[in-house]
Amino acid sequence: MPTENFDPDLPELLYHYTDIKGLDGIYNNGEIWLTDVRFLNDESELTLGSQLIQLAALTKVIGLKDQEIELREAGKSGDDSEVLALEKRSKHLSGVAESAKGISNPGCYVASLSVHGDHLGQWRAYGHEGYAIAIRTKELIDSLPEDSFLRRVSYVGYHQDDSIEVARTLGLFEALFRNLDENPVENQEAVVRSIISEDLAKYKNLAFRDESEVRMFVTGRPNLFTPSQVYGYVPRFRVKLNANSIDHVVVGPSKSLKFKVDGLFEKFWECDPGGSGSRTGGKVKVKRSQIPYRYW
Repeated sequence: MPTENFDPDLPELLYHYTDIKGLDGIYNNGEIWLTDVRFLNDESELTLGSQLIQLAALTKVIGLKDQEIELREAGKSGDDSEVLALEKRSKHLSGVAESAKGISNPGCYVASLSVHGDHLGQWRAYGHEGYAIAIRTKELIDSLPEDSFLRRVSYVGYHQDDSIEVARTLGLFEALFRNLDENPVENQEAVVRSIISEDLAKYKNLAFRDESEVRMFVTGRPNLFTPSQVYGYVPRFRVKLNANSIDHVVVGPSKSLKFKVDGLFEKFWECDPGGSGSRTGGKVKVKRSQIPYRYW
């Protein structure tokens, strides 16, 4: 994966919170599944970034139109370079807004990670009777296909279309449209959709900021469909992890904590492909949550 596709300051380990079925699948199959953003539990996972960028872009267009009117009223001719520059920029920003609006089926697949390995908020939200799988960041980056990204989530409010992060994203999109206007490429619409969907997928509501989430996302066609009683068949993208990607597993708060730790310890020792021959749990270590959280 190209270095510009992941944040350079990521920690050595990232944690994926899941249940026993998720842990079993990731460990036994050496895979992690990313989910089509349209099928995530929180609808704003897809719409928040889109709405913010649309609002910011259209607000700028209105401001540019006002400037254009002022220039014309001041006696500037219709072919004046200053007026034409404003018209061209309005065109680019309108294109950004329209493209962001059209991201309803972006072919973008997401999996959530956290920099926290034993976090009360994560156990409450995602980890009832669950586990936190510690994945080595370098191994994960090496496992991901070239057209994927691994980035920290940007937390913004619903009305923060004027935030620094949104302004940065809007600037990148405007530059993209300006460049494509000057240097058209084949399949231009697909290129725009891919780039915009990847960037919009990083936004999340400010209320979730304590999760310190890192998202990996891939664009393309699904290579897996899993049945769901609620959604029918859910499109997913399956990523094969490098060997030794898992460093350790944290067993979350549970009334059966001892049994879970013992069972996992035995599984990792017995299934250790390296044949460690020692009572260390093999290559994958087992840890207990230190959070005094009791929900039963």
